[in-house]
Amino acid sequence: MAPLRLRTCWPVAGLAGLMLGCSTRGVVKPRAPDMTELVASYDSPTGVLDGRDTAQLAAAVAIFSQALASTDLVPRLRDLLGALIEPVTPNLSDDEDGDNGFHLDVKANGYLEATRICPGWTLPSVVDAGNGNVHATATFSEKGPDPVVWGSVAACRYRVGSTLVELTPAADVDGLRVYWGEDVDRETLASKDLVFSIDVRAEIDGESSALDVDFRVVDQGALEYLVPVDSGVLVVRANADGSFVLRSRDGSFACAEDFDCDLEPLDGN
Repeated sequence: MAPLRLRTCWPVAGLAGLMLGCSTRGVVKPRAPDMTELVASYDSPTGVLDGRDTAQLAAAVAIFSQALASTDLVPRLRDLLGALIEPVTPNLSDDEDGDNGFHLDVKANGYLEATRICPGWTLPSVVDAGNGNVHATATFSEKGPDPVVWGSVAACRYRVGSTLVELTPAADVDGLRVYWGEDVDRETLASKDLVFSIDVRAEIDGESSALDVDFRVVDQGALEYLVPVDSGVLVVRANADGSFVLRSRDGSFACAEDFDCDLEPLDGN
């Protein structure tokens, strides 16, 4: 994706362009979406393991996994989060940081907006507003970044290999929400558990479908999906070998690729 356009509302010295100043008397931060209940669901699933849900679980995870792989969305959003966090981390020495970046001195409440132009479908990619964009907002206080980042897509076009992808809004509300938690900085971002809530439309090689998925990135890349079933919500962790761990309110269970699950809980409950 192409370079960012950044906006902040802290008084900042020494930055040329791209910045919009605000009164030193304070600003009104935009209100972040409430992700509290969603985040808690990963540690407190409400559903129970039921063999009748096998087909539903297998289909949901297959759809989610294929959609995320086809759109390459996770690494692209991680890259955007890294760009958002970069300006509000403490300055490194000149030897470590060089003269290429800029940083903000966080001394008050405020917010940072980033608009990244998408690379488009042409090869080589070009910076063109006609390729659409991804827009994200993060808020901050004197303690550092607040826990939630949110944003939207606007006809964002890019390639994943030979696949042509276009992301468009699915509704009037922001379609991208990320919980990156407390005390996040550029050093800890890569190892943080990140909760994503995605609700956009994805056109992949001309075929359009809803991409409405909640998932958590853990252990440097493993994905955990929230899957609703009749009894509530289950958490499904996708392992690299094709197996799964299913978490329910009754405990955690090892499941094969077809969601044939061992009924003996992994945690002994």
